[in-house]
Amino acid sequence: MKKFEIIFIAAIALFLCLSGIRDVNDDYLSLQNDVVRMHILANSDSEEDQNLKLQVRDRILEGTRGWTEGCTSAEEAESVYESRIDEINSMAQQYVYEAGYDYETRTEVLRMDFDDREYGDITMPQGNYRAVRITIGEAEGHNWWCVMYPPLCVPAAGAQSDIDSFSGYFTDGEIDLMKNCGKYKLKLRCAEIYNRITGAL
Repeated sequence: MKKFEIIFIAAIALFLCLSGIRDVNDDYLSLQNDVVRMHILANSDSEEDQNLKLQVRDRILEGTRGWTEGCTSAEEAESVYESRIDEINSMAQQYVYEAGYDYETRTEVLRMDFDDREYGDITMPQGNYRAVRITIGEAEGHNWWCVMYPPLCVPAAGAQSDIDSFSGYFTDGEIDLMKNCGKYKLKLRCAEIYNRITGAL
């Protein structure tokens, strides 16, 4: 086979690949910009520290309930959390002290990379997301995460919000991506490589 024929076939294959992932990539990128996640790192993996992490989670979720009502975007929600970051950290720190620990807590709003994370029946694909990040003590234990905006986080009960009830926040494509992330694995991998290449150009 001649060289130009190989290049031509490769170009067609690349076009088909890119056209196949375009819609998925749009949903993938928009999802990363449409949520604010919570990320809590425990002091260690001891049973006590892991329990403390979950108790701090519940305290923060209770204390911040309703803060983003009226927000119409993740950017607005992020601004709310940033403006009250000291208040969030005070909630966490106060609970830690009241629980009898001397760990220091730190809270920040930032963008950070996440791996694929399952939350009940949904999966948030890996990517770079806005997050309220709380660290406890040495922050060397396993973490806990959820989606703070829109309010998908549910405290200790172990239940979760029904993703279909948040259709006003997410597009149909985003909901399908979260509910059926497994079937998009290859396309998401292609999208990740494509975004990395185009971002470097």
